[in-house]
Amino acid sequence: MYKKIILFIPHSSDNINNSKWDNDELFQQELNTWTDWHTNTIFSANIPNVKSIVVPFSRYFSDCERLINDPLESTGNGIYYTHGHNGVNRIISDIEKTNALNVYNEYNNLLINESKGNSLVIDCHSFPSILNNDIDVCIGFNDDETKPSQYVLGLIYHTFKQFGYNVQFNLPYSNAKCGAVGSHSVMIELNKKIYMNENTLKLDVSAYKITDALIDLYRKLL
Repeated sequence: MYKKIILFIPHSSDNINNSKWDNDELFQQELNTWTDWHTNTIFSANIPNVKSIVVPFSRYFSDCERLINDPLESTGNGIYYTHGHNGVNRIISDIEKTNALNVYNEYNNLLINESKGNSLVIDCHSFPSILNNDIDVCIGFNDDETKPSQYVLGLIYHTFKQFGYNVQFNLPYSNAKCGAVGSHSVMIELNKKIYMNENTLKLDVSAYKITDALIDLYRKLL
């Protein structure tokens, strides 16, 4: 099927690289809610031809998931955020904008170089249960040449279903991060409730099951 799987993990870090926000308490709440905690651990696997690219900075410093001239810039959520979901605002200098863009370019270039050839990019994320408590796993894809075949999408869907998860396509999120020209992309979003305690931010014992499901999936896709 695929020669290589690239796991792109852009939001697992809480390292804001000294960026400044106008309300420390509100910002900490924002960071706790929207960081994709533990996805660097949950998704990564020691399997040949599966490579993880983990961005070591928070999305609140540089969001490597975004696009150049992303439409979300209009709400302050482009490559460098200026606004949070809860009303907190970022105090950002031109130097910080440049640094954020440099990080963005570094990890996007790495993704493109690693995904050349017959590769599948898996865009690895999680979402808080307050966003949607019913869906356990969201599978997102683009409606273009990066979209995997219906067979591959069905394989991903049924693998998670076999492990007992409620799975939906493109809900609550859609689309997927693209790699090199010719590669395919799919996003996998995990509801945080299936692997962690959202109050303490610690991994739950249930995390083993989703890890087993992902390893099973990688082996089927290679």
